[in-house]
Amino acid sequence: MSMYVITHKSFSTKNLPVDYVPLLVGANKKDNPDHFLTDNTGINISDKNSSFCELTGLYWLLNNQHDKNIGISHYRRFFSPYNNKLEFYLSILISGSAKPISIYKLNSYLKNGFEWVVAKRESGGEGVLWDQYAYNHHIKDMEIVRSVIKNLQPDYLSDFDYIMKNTEQASFYNMFYTTNDEFKKYGSWLFNILFEVEKRVDISNYDSYQQRLFGFLGERLMNVWLFHRSPKVKYLFEYNSDEVGRDKALKKVKNKIFRK
Repeated sequence: MSMYVITHKSFSTKNLPVDYVPLLVGANKKDNPDHFLTDNTGINISDKNSSFCELTGLYWLLNNQHDKNIGISHYRRFFSPYNNKLEFYLSILISGSAKPISIYKLNSYLKNGFEWVVAKRESGGEGVLWDQYAYNHHIKDMEIVRSVIKNLQPDYLSDFDYIMKNTEQASFYNMFYTTNDEFKKYGSWLFNILFEVEKRVDISNYDSYQQRLFGFLGERLMNVWLFHRSPKVKYLFEYNSDEVGRDKALKKVKNKIFRK
């Protein structure tokens, strides 16, 4: 039972619990001085990392690991053990550092009826998710996704339309914790769609940011999967590990307490 910490470079693991396992993605083209686990062994799509982002790690786990329960964190973001941001930042002021939620606690959620743990929903901009995507990316790619779902997974089409065109918030970051059985079902569904989309899109003229297309799509599609299947979901506050110093925490606390 592990939380795999997706990274594309070296980083300090001193605040990570022992069952948080770093996984270097895009490892075919990276140095690995820390001897992290890598996504370029066994069955893998490591070479696709520039467009699939952390999903090359998800694909590697799907095909090469067999944890009873399994999760993914992007290396700058972790689930917090606290219920809200104020409690979290107060804890940093007291302790001086932040630590992610324990695997023991994550497992307790699954033992107590929750099937998935994901990030609390948030807005990615103004309007519904479809409008947000159109503003930040190339909407023609999302139109292709819809076409692929219509062809390959027609029972998900109405759920896709609802999530994309009627909701303003989503769980982002491709972060989760769930059972291996649920993970296998989700991963198979996700890559079945994405690999077909890959055949139909042309990203050759995209800049390096927009080429991360499949990572962006994966974030939205996880919400479609969850909405369609309606599992019992535990939503957790996530935090960016780049923003956990005492100075930043103090500023956050002041803003929370004294804002009008």
